[in-house]
Amino acid sequence: MLLVFLNIAIAFLVAWNPDLVNVYGFNARAPEVRTAFTCLFLHANTLHLFGNMVFLAAVGSAVEMSTGVVRYLLVYFLSGIAGVVLHFAFTRQLAQPAMVIGASGSVAGCVGYFALRYRTVRIEFLPRLSLPVYVVTLIWAVFQAIGAIVNLGSDGGTAFWSHIGGFAFGVLLSLVFRTPDYRMTVESRDRVRRAAVGSPLAVKATALAHLRDHPHDPEVLETLANVCRDLGDRREEVEALVRLQAVQSGDDRDESLLRLHEMGQLPQLSRMDRQRYVETRAEEAPRLTRIILESLIAECHDSSLPDLLLQLANFDKDRDPDAFRVTVRRILDEFPLSPAAELVRMKAWTD
Repeated sequence: MLLVFLNIAIAFLVAWNPDLVNVYGFNARAPEVRTAFTCLFLHANTLHLFGNMVFLAAVGSAVEMSTGVVRYLLVYFLSGIAGVVLHFAFTRQLAQPAMVIGASGSVAGCVGYFALRYRTVRIEFLPRLSLPVYVVTLIWAVFQAIGAIVNLGSDGGTAFWSHIGGFAFGVLLSLVFRTPDYRMTVESRDRVRRAAVGSPLAVKATALAHLRDHPHDPEVLETLANVCRDLGDRREEVEALVRLQAVQSGDDRDESLLRLHEMGQLPQLSRMDRQRYVETRAEEAPRLTRIILESLIAECHDSSLPDLLLQLANFDKDRDPDAFRVTVRRILDEFPLSPAAELVRMKAWTD
């Protein structure tokens, strides 16, 4: 969904300054590497934007769920650029070739990527309307092919070759990445849900079987952590929560982190993972950020301890002045010759 929001945000910039289309769109008569990328975020009008974002929200989210965020981004950007290259190859000799703007090539890549493997899977295309992937793909492909043939040899118009190039490259990436079987993932997850009406042991066994084939499924990892808590299996609950941390983000991650804290198991997460959380979530989750900082300090026995204390002091400075003064005093008393203590004195935090 971040790509949808980004495209919409840039559409507001284009509405404010329409000249951005001419500056950052891709012109086959004056090709630039820079515009081959920037053109993917520009749209000609509201209808153009709306059409692309509907497809991106429907098919793009399905690609991300089935193959992961990294491959999704690769499909999106590489397909878009491949579409630009094909457009350049077919239109560079025209006097006024259509300018490439819009996410159509990238969206086409997502359609091609998903259609190759999941043609019978139904996706939510519009509210109250779900269609099999193959139907959506055929309708889309027919319109693109007709548009390309009609415009071949003419000036201006829609950059249909970029759509076809994006689609073809999406199909190619699906073969290269050996797209995982989305239908099997969904059916396996449904078995876990059905097992929930039975005993906790049945839920646990079904969840573990699912995770052997789909180890990064956040929904089933959370189910496993909950059922292990109900069964009193502390070790496997902690293991499931730690695995969950690798696939969660935002508020969902905060909840599982708090559970690990309440169990006294935050050290099960690597120092690097906890430090990364502190750097990215301090404003959104200050209470949990401080808890994690304290866990890092409690287990630190090397030269990085003064720096961690300095980080805690900086965090508390405007939030908790009393705690801030205690931490500053500790830095000066225990590590008077450290760079952290020198920085405290330079900032005049001792006043």
